[in-house]
Amino acid sequence: MAGINLNKVNKTITSLKISEIFFIVIAILYLFSGTSINYMVTQYVNNIMMYVTLIIIAILLHNFSNPVVVFIFTLVIIKIVIDSNKINPVNNISNEENKVKELKSLNSPIKLTLEEECVSKIQNPTFVLNEATYNPVNTKLYNATNF
Repeated sequence: MAGINLNKVNKTITSLKISEIFFIVIAILYLFSGTSINYMVTQYVNNIMMYVTLIIIAILLHNFSNPVVVFIFTLVIIKIVIDSNKINPVNNISNEENKVKELKSLNSPIKLTLEEECVSKIQNPTFVLNEATYNPVNTKLYNATNF
């Protein structure tokens, strides 16, 4: 059974430079803070040239840097790409299909018309109106004479 070589892990962690530790701390804060990249930056991140550049940087880091730094940098790249795809201006262009999809998602299937819904909410009186409990307002004359 192949296990983790603790000497190799210890050597990797102890060989970290101050700048690498600083980068790791900032990258971990970025990963767990929930912030995303700026709206205006997404058009520069979300293209094939930037993807190729980020992959080349990750390969160069793998060859010349600590594996922990490469792993954290790869996680940051993945988060940036996912966030930039979510808020990319090209994906958010308003068109008729997007409007219909959004309206369908906001409106639940209608079972009743508005009139039927309003009528169903009207409550029936809990008591019966009869002459003992109901006196019309017009019967009180207040010193007026009948014609």
